[in-house]
Amino acid sequence: MNRNDPEPRPTTSQLDHPFTEIIEEAYRVFAYDKPKSIEVCQRCCMDAEIEVDFFNPPIRELPLHYLRDWYSAAYDPKGIAKET
Repeated sequence: MNRNDPEPRPTTSQLDHPFTEIIEEAYRVFAYDKPKSIEVCQRCCMDAEIEVDFFNPPIRELPLHYLRDWYSAAYDPKGIAKET
């Protein structure tokens, strides 16, 4: 992934999107520092390139495929978080 790519990311919310206000409210409510750990097994369940770059983009600019990859690593179909 090229961090200097001048094109906007398709996952950035558009101002005219019906969920824009809800998304902005979520960013406000959950305005915390980024965690220091992905809290899933490391060098295992996530794509290696995503894992290395996961904390580099600002939270608002995290690509959707990064979140999907992390969720796939963290999700357990039994409803219990995977051991880390």
